[in-house]
Amino acid sequence: MPNDDSLLHELHKDYAAAWTALYKHYRNELLPYCMQLTGDNPVAEEIANDCIEKASRRREQFSGNEHVRRFLITCAKNACTDIFRKKVSQQKSQKALLENANEYEEHAFHDKEPEWQDLMQAVLEAIQDLPKRQQEAFRLHYLFDTKHEDVTKIMGIKQSTAYNLVNIALKNLRERFGTTTDLFSHK
Repeated sequence: MPNDDSLLHELHKDYAAAWTALYKHYRNELLPYCMQLTGDNPVAEEIANDCIEKASRRREQFSGNEHVRRFLITCAKNACTDIFRKKVSQQKSQKALLENANEYEEHAFHDKEPEWQDLMQAVLEAIQDLPKRQQEAFRLHYLFDTKHEDVTKIMGIKQSTAYNLVNIALKNLRERFGTTTDLFSHK
C-alpha cells in the first residue's frame, strides 16, 4: 500500500496521473474482489476499471488512502449488486413470460375452427420438443411478438444468438411440418 502523501500527490495532479496511480495501487485488490462477486472476469474487469474511473474524477474529494479504498470497494460492491439485481430481474421476467406463454398456448385457439385448433395444438407440441433455449426464443419472438433485441435482454444472450435460436427453431418446425406450411413467416 502506498503511503498517503505519495498517493494524494498523484491524485491531485491531473486526471491521467490520478487514474494511473489508482490503477497501480488498487487494481490488484479491486479486480479479485469484483471477480469473487460476479464470477465473470470480463465483467469484473469492467467494474474495476469503471470504479477507478469514478474515483479519478472525484480525486479532489479524497483525504487519504483509506478513504479512496472505501470508495472503490463500495463502488465495486454497488456495481456488482446492480448486475446481480438485473440478472435476477431478467430471470423473473423470463420466467413470467414463459408461464404466460404456456397459459396463452392453452387458451389462444379455442375460438378457431377445429382443423386450425388441431394444427396449432400440433405446432405447440412440436415447440415443446425443441431444445429449451430454442423454445424460449421462439415463443418470445413469434408468440409474444418480441423483437430479437428484446429477446436478447430477456434471455441474457447476444443478439446474434437470439436470432440464430429463433431461426433454427423455425427451421426445425418447418421441417417437421413440411416446407409448404406457412404457420410462421420471418419477421
